[in-house]
Amino acid sequence: MGYETLESESKVIALVKEGVLVDELKEGDKGGILLDKTPFYAEMGGQVGDTGEISGKEFLFEVVDTQAPLPSLHLHLGKMKKGSLRVGEAVRAAVDKRRRKRIARNHTATHLLHWALRLVLGEHVRQAGSLVAEEGFRFDYSHFTAPTREELDKIERLINLKVIENHPVRSYMTSYEHAKELGAIALFGEKYGEFVRVLEIGNFSRELCGGTHIVAT
Repeated sequence: MGYETLESESKVIALVKEGVLVDELKEGDKGGILLDKTPFYAEMGGQVGDTGEISGKEFLFEVVDTQAPLPSLHLHLGKMKKGSLRVGEAVRAAVDKRRRKRIARNHTATHLLHWALRLVLGEHVRQAGSLVAEEGFRFDYSHFTAPTREELDKIERLINLKVIENHPVRSYMTSYEHAKELGAIALFGEKYGEFVRVLEIGNFSRELCGGTHIVAT
């Protein structure tokens, strides 16, 4: 649910402690929680997992990371700070909003960078990896040589212009075949299902992306 909301009323469907399924997590325990629905984004596509809290009247679990050991399976990792929690209990799941917003800004920025790199260096440029975190991002790409100072300055000016113009950012689900017809850029080596999420910025950037983003540049 993390694309639409950063909070949810959920139910605990499984608890993990030291890699083993358990019925209860007690105060001080480190472990993982699986919920029936979650607003937490699990680490994938270079974007780090969300942090936040899973809580109730008598308990508080601090989420320090969210991972996806299997597709669509979000494991909330952290520590019981107060009380205890059992399988089947109702909880409130809340993402750290300030941190998520910073990560989303950086993820949208990687798309602007990708667009500008292809415009300045050539359309052969393809993303070859990335790290999108709260404090910044790293973007890996393929090219024949290191960019010159002049090219870097041009890339920076192009990106800043698109930021200032405040273009809308939108996402939608469509078939993989339709996304290819639209010209959406896919990550090299990535495996995609029948349906994919497309991220569009204005009318100049269109990529397949499962990450979280802001609503305007």
